[in-house]
Amino acid sequence: MVEEQGIDPAVGGATGERRRRGRRGGRLAARWPLPLRRASSRAHRARRLTVETAAGRAQYVAVGSGPPVILLHGLDGSSRWWAPTMRALAGTFRCYALEFVVFDRWRERGRVPLARAGDFVAAWLAALGLDWAHVVAHSMGAHAALSLALRRPELVGRLVLVAPAVLPVGRRPGRREVARMVPFFTSLAPDFLPVLATDALRTGPLRWLRSAQELWTAASPDLAGIHAPTLLLWGARDVLVPPEHGPVLQRRIAGSRLVTIPGAGHVPMFERPAECNAAIGRFLRGETVGAGADD
Repeated sequence: MVEEQGIDPAVGGATGERRRRGRRGGRLAARWPLPLRRASSRAHRARRLTVETAAGRAQYVAVGSGPPVILLHGLDGSSRWWAPTMRALAGTFRCYALEFVVFDRWRERGRVPLARAGDFVAAWLAALGLDWAHVVAHSMGAHAALSLALRRPELVGRLVLVAPAVLPVGRRPGRREVARMVPFFTSLAPDFLPVLATDALRTGPLRWLRSAQELWTAASPDLAGIHAPTLLLWGARDVLVPPEHGPVLQRRIAGSRLVTIPGAGHVPMFERPAECNAAIGRFLRGETVGAGADD
């Protein structure tokens, strides 16, 4: 276990400026708070941390107590995309939301390429002293989650893929792909807009376009090799990763379950947080959620 720097989310600042070293020697530093509600338990106060791993520096947010759950964001997003999910899970699980883009304030210090993302997650888990974790991934983050489940299956408990962008495109984005962004922006939940705007400003348009190109040309993972219990979760109004992809992936991942949330788009954890995060929590607790391929 690593030692952590507490953050009071209600105040919006760190409770101290000390830097500590964990059992494995990783340097940790508080940065910015996750917008979680005030909680009386110290374990339920979000902590913004940095740890040195065998694959490089990793930034993440940790909160809650219980079995470990790691959350992997999508295309140049951030841990903030998981704020409602961590609120829902923190009473039952210890949540760790990783950043794939490392910033020093507003300056980018590095980004994990898609091809190395799975290995980076494995190195991060080792630095945290975790022998396994449930894995929840959104959109582009599903590539890292599936890579981890394929290469290091002993590290993955249950697997939740929210609108996973893993079916191959194999070409440069055309007008049709760009046109999908218009209804995406117009359908966003109001409380998600500041999160998206902040992340977009930090990454910038050139970084976003390079990451999008990387995603659009990525090969599809070997879904038949996934053996972890898997939940596929989609918003019925997702215009970026259409919900029609759900049954396709379900046929390729043996035993997977599928949940489609009415009224939600590409970010159901913000757009329909109660339904989305309840389904995630129930599945991680071992309950039967959603429909099977033969139902």
